[in-house]
Amino acid sequence: MQIIQRSFIALAVAGVVAISSCQKETSGVDEQDPTPDTPTVSVNDKIKDTAVAYARDIYLWYTQIPATFNGRTYADPNKIMEATRQYSKETGFTDPVDRWSFAVKQTEWDDISSGIAGDFGLNVFFREEGDLRVRYVEKESPAGKAGVRRGWRITKLNGSTNITTANSNAIVAAVYQSGNTSFEFQKPDGSTVTSSLAAASYKENPIFLDTIYNGTAGKVGYLVFNSFLGDTTQIYNSFQQIFGRFSAQNVKDVIVDLRYNGGGYVSVQEKLANYLVKSSASGSLMMKEVFNDKYQNFNETINFSKLGSLNPNRLFFIVSDNTASASEL
Repeated sequence: MQIIQRSFIALAVAGVVAISSCQKETSGVDEQDPTPDTPTVSVNDKIKDTAVAYARDIYLWYTQIPATFNGRTYADPNKIMEATRQYSKETGFTDPVDRWSFAVKQTEWDDISSGIAGDFGLNVFFREEGDLRVRYVEKESPAGKAGVRRGWRITKLNGSTNITTANSNAIVAAVYQSGNTSFEFQKPDGSTVTSSLAAASYKENPIFLDTIYNGTAGKVGYLVFNSFLGDTTQIYNSFQQIFGRFSAQNVKDVIVDLRYNGGGYVSVQEKLANYLVKSSASGSLMMKEVFNDKYQNFNETINFSKLGSLNPNRLFFIVSDNTASASEL
């Protein structure tokens, strides 16, 4: 099964780069410089230099970045951070351990971190060769409002029936990057429907589904949590309601589905863990945050602090190769 989707990966190294320009202060005398100064370094190169400077300062493995590393040879700060990942070797690991560090423009990060998206609002995957399916749909998105449902098969994109893995680049462009795309869907009953979708801004709901099933050993709570990003107040209120209901319904086991969760705020992960852990675990170690030797004063030990009254007998986590960063804690 091949997944085709956009990925928002948790931020591992972040820096806000501000470039300001200053004008030379002049006196009241009309002066002319016959040979005005010509900038020798472009603004883009200054931004790239700053990205490298941040990496050499706050990156956990900054000592591995060679002195010859030249950020100006890369297209933008994100490409610089992608290249920096190779310098994250750890004993016992064959490959670099950092797969997620990236750089993003402040305006884009503001949207991502607040859960604002601007696409069609559907995630797709190949069930098998030539069989492209809708994995899930954001309720408030253009696709959600058009009635598109999970499991529908996509049979045409902009009139083309070339729905194959060999044509993945065109599919990604049509589904995730285009402003307007015509979809032909086949429903489970075999009927087809055509929807012309226009990308629009909408708010993602990271808590995709919560429900309770009756299992052989008692009630089972099921939570599909797709992101540790978004409106944290809304997320925390939802946690309180969901786990309060699980407790009131005497849920014995809990399944947390993180298959599509690319990470986000560690603080949200902490909150979720404190609702899931047993009361007896309060005060025990949850995790440690470790910084490089320049910022040891930021190192922190975080213990569990039980929230709510739910005390499940068993916890199960469903993950995939898209489960990353805060989702892995």
